[in-house]
Amino acid sequence: MQSGGFTLVEVMVAISILLLILLATISALRTFGNTSASVDTMIARVDEVRSVSSFLRELTESSVVGASSGELSLGASASTPSHFLHGENFFELNTAVLFGELYGGHFQVRVASEEGQLVLRWREVSSKAEDDWPLEQKRVLLQNLNAFSVQALSRENGAWQAFNERARGPVLLRIQVQSEGRRWPVLSMQVRR
Repeated sequence: MQSGGFTLVEVMVAISILLLILLATISALRTFGNTSASVDTMIARVDEVRSVSSFLRELTESSVVGASSGELSLGASASTPSHFLHGENFFELNTAVLFGELYGGHFQVRVASEEGQLVLRWREVSSKAEDDWPLEQKRVLLQNLNAFSVQALSRENGAWQAFNERARGPVLLRIQVQSEGRRWPVLSMQVRR
């Protein structure tokens, strides 16, 4: 007489096939989760590059031209002087900055590499000494900064310079940033003079 059930071998083969299908499904879900996390990290990184680059462009493009230029000064008084100074890992200029909807105006700002961070410092346009910057308000623009270099194309000799340049200001500003071990695209910006 024949029984209508499954043999032990048939049950073991069915369980093995089911386990292989389950293992493949779990592996695919894990790969999907890792890919999703990698894409989220890359999107956050691209957004960080875009927002910091956009802010730096707006900062330099709204620089104060000075009283003798005949151009609009974006709310600065006619006596607001133009100012631009740069070094190997910083630049500072007088510019219009909006901090939210209700607060803003013309400030002397400094963007510099400080202790592994890209930091924005600002103060009212004045004749304070250059070494007073560590005492001013600050906002961290970028964490985990590996390298930050600034070069300016000189109006006088048409060459890129990495160190202080006080005469009449640059035509273009070139900034190179490296954070979290990756280089950003080179930022080239025109400083309004």
